[in-house]
Amino acid sequence: RSTLFPYTTLFRSFWPKKPSQQFQLAVPPTPKQVKKIPANETDKKTEKPALFCTSIMLWWTYEVGLLKEHLKHKVGIFACTEWAVYSNKEVSLGNQDGKTLHNDVMNGSLKCKFGGKAHTALNTPIFRRFWDSLKENPKSWRNDWIVKADPDTVFLPDRLREMLTHRWKKSQGRPGYAMWLNNCQLGLHGPIEVFSKQAFGVYHTKKDMCDDLTEDYPQEDAWLGACFEKMGVGKTNAYNLLLEWQWACNERPASRDNKPPCFDQQVSFHPFKSVKTWFQCHRQAQTMKWSTPFYPIGEPPSAQNHHHA
Repeated sequence: RSTLFPYTTLFRSFWPKKPSQQFQLAVPPTPKQVKKIPANETDKKTEKPALFCTSIMLWWTYEVGLLKEHLKHKVGIFACTEWAVYSNKEVSLGNQDGKTLHNDVMNGSLKCKFGGKAHTALNTPIFRRFWDSLKENPKSWRNDWIVKADPDTVFLPDRLREMLTHRWKKSQGRPGYAMWLNNCQLGLHGPIEVFSKQAFGVYHTKKDMCDDLTEDYPQEDAWLGACFEKMGVGKTNAYNLLLEWQWACNERPASRDNKPPCFDQQVSFHPFKSVKTWFQCHRQAQTMKWSTPFYPIGEPPSAQNHHHA
């Protein structure tokens, strides 16, 4: 009682005596009627900036199962404004709104050799055909940005929108000119590639300039980055766009506090080649406490920051 006495005295001393100064119970006003939006569903027409997200799918691999699950749960590229999956054979991806959905079909083989210092896919010819196919897709031109994400990339479109919106705040994430995002200080990495529709237009206008780069850059990501540079397309370094494992960009393959990498504040994570590991990473990312505003960060890895961004 002796310890409570001072607080009790204080409470009695400062309790307002006038009824108008005391809390009163009242019936809250009836809220205005608003349009109800079903859970996990957004109005795609109002999303800014608008994202057209796409993947190349190897129809004879695990990628089919991955993309089917992504579509089922509307995550990854299927959470964008519009999407398209390309392969050289038509495959059913599942049902949505009572319709069976299929991939788009592109010409030519999707098989390639592996080589180079990192023993990666020598796939520049495949992607040059892919970009040609994408040119004929009206989705490429009615959205603000084009995003190519590999099926084994855990990609969070809402984070990308936030990054773009804060970078080009006055225009709601739409630069209005040719621009591409560089996701690695060693050069563009293929798990996710992001560029404005204006950059895609410049590419198709000047792509012949890049014919002589094919021999020096047999990997499509290195070739595309070199091609954009040669064309003079604007570049924004965004090293928090992608986190890879095995020091692919000289980054530490984990979050700053030594949790698994998917707890880090990145737009995408790579690679996760099974449904189980892909969705485990996605769940971990979704539970992250997200700090805003979220800008593209161009600070490279160093002894001080341990890993990029």
